[in-house]
Amino acid sequence: GDYDYRECWDDNEYRNFGCQDNFNAFWLETPPSVHMPTEFNVSVIVTYPLGWDIDLFERGNGFEINHLNMHACTIGQYCVPQVGPDTSTVFHSTTLKLNATTVDYEQGFASAESILFLTLNPGIWTVFVHLRVMELLDNQTVQHDLAYAFELSVLEEKCDKQKGETFSENGDRCE
Repeated sequence: GDYDYRECWDDNEYRNFGCQDNFNAFWLETPPSVHMPTEFNVSVIVTYPLGWDIDLFERGNGFEINHLNMHACTIGQYCVPQVGPDTSTVFHSTTLKLNATTVDYEQGFASAESILFLTLNPGIWTVFVHLRVMELLDNQTVQHDLAYAFELSVLEEKCDKQKGETFSENGDRCE
């Protein structure tokens, strides 16, 4: 899959001209392309521009990055953050709230690192990290959202635990 696919929207309006400079997410490690049906994680760095006056309190819940989580939908499923979770085709990780841990004045951004966890059933999934930051602009709060996606194949575990097998056909350890 594509490990560098981003979409942004402000106040629920799609930005057809791309994401703002320094509002971004990056993988610390390339996410897996194939995984067994067990919990997996992705490590991300998220950034926002230093020029934004962050709304920490009215809508920011006391955090600079007031929403960071991971969503997954089976391929072909309408897949946006607003789709509610169900037990077979849509999953959401726990939502985190973060403050920046690094400020880069030269490049003009603040950033934070996080690890997100999710467990998926066998199938082919669109998985994306969802980031939200609230900016105060002209006495109004603007909600900035970013989705950073990849495709993930989750295989059925092919182990016969009754026979004591500890590895699957593709060499992964059986859980």
